[in-house]
Amino acid sequence: MLVLLDECVPRRLRAFLSGHDVRTVYDFGLVGLKNGVLLRRAIMAGIDAFITVDRGMEFQIDLRALPFGILVLHAHSNEIDVLRRLTPQIKAALEDLRPGQLRYVSE
Repeated sequence: MLVLLDECVPRRLRAFLSGHDVRTVYDFGLVGLKNGVLLRRAIMAGIDAFITVDRGMEFQIDLRALPFGILVLHAHSNEIDVLRRLTPQIKAALEDLRPGQLRYVSE
């Protein structure tokens, strides 16, 4: 599964998501783009899942039109030491994530 990490998610999280091809917005040259433009570019990149900590994505875009799913991480901080503890839940959510679906992963 090709997974894209938003710029608000620490790049080092990818090391904890073995079994997936995890890239960052930096890898694709998508840094600084607004969510709508970013997600359109992600479609062109052929990703299967997008991971972010941005809340309210479901109000910004039409999820049904997306050929990939979105995971929103909810934690008291977006620091790597906090988010890496969510790794088991993230991996489980990725296994069940479907196109056009938004799922939350929480502490």
